Amino acid sequence: MSYDFYQYSEKMSHYLQLLEKRIKDLEKQVATLTNEITTIKEKPSVHIERIDYSFDQLKVETLEGTLNIGLNPEDLSNIEELAINPNSPIDPKQMMNRSMDIEEEMNQYIQLELPDIIRKKQIELNMPEEESYISFIQEDIIKQMPTRIQYYLQQGSNRKQKEGKLTNEDIIQALKEEMENGVHLFLSHIPDNMKGSGKE
Repeated sequence: MSYDFYQYSEKMSHYLQLLEKRIKDLEKQVATLTNEITTIKEKPSVHIERIDYSFDQLKVETLEGTLNIGLNPEDLSNIEELAINPNSPIDPKQMMNRSMDIEEEMNQYIQLELPDIIRKKQIELNMPEEESYISFIQEDIIKQMPTRIQYYLQQGSNRKQKEGKLTNEDIIQALKEEMENGVHLFLSHIPDNMKGSGKE
């Protein structure tokens, strides 16, 4: 019993250290983003109040040619150059919104569906059902989720045009598969003397 408590307290201590590191990393990111926002705000913006065209100063002697204001009709054939580059980086606001949408869906999955997956994996591996592993695995996965989502979003934005961009559904499916494989790997590497210790 004391050995189990010692193991549990060690796991909790390790988990708290990981949380502390995550908080420090997030604080650094917030500080960096704050500095970037401050720098952007300090940059002078270009503001054009009004453009006046003085047509009365034009001297027309013969009615030939074309008067173009703005785009030249001959330039319209090259209009593709004005289109947004499909390989340009994703808008940070769009990236943040996608990240939040994916994280929200994954958190629901972790809370509602993951416990059953863990129980099924325990049965597959001939382990007694150990409820304490469920909350431990859930907490561990939740703290890794933002990093994994960012990884997949970055992978998706770096893909070539012909491969197609990763949709939120693609990323969610990849995360679910990664999670299921991770659960299997974790449970299969638990020492025999710790399997089902709470059931004895």
